[in-house]
Amino acid sequence: MSLQYAMLSRNPWTTNSLDKTIAKMKSSLPFQWALSEDGEAADLIGPDGYLLLSVHRSRPILYREHAASMIVGPPKTFHLWTDVSVPAYAPQGPAMDALNALARACRGTAHQVV
Repeated sequence: MSLQYAMLSRNPWTTNSLDKTIAKMKSSLPFQWALSEDGEAADLIGPDGYLLLSVHRSRPILYREHAASMIVGPPKTFHLWTDVSVPAYAPQGPAMDALNALARACRGTAHQVV
């Protein structure tokens, strides 16, 4: 089981924004990103080798009202939707720290999906 989040942003994530995320995390522990072969997803792996979160390809939002109804606290403007999942066993502090740092790097915010 995992917790589902949406990153609503102006820019899609890139390998550059993934690298910025690790640099901005509050932890000095070694985290690393693992990209899928097709580039459609990235997994953040913690220092213990466990998955902290998975980020999927950003995509344009076509129906803003529908998107806004699916999340907690939607912003007034947003352009892209990125699905993010956090395993239930993952330490929530580092996972959320990484998600929020990635959202800032992409000029966006993270929201829990309801």
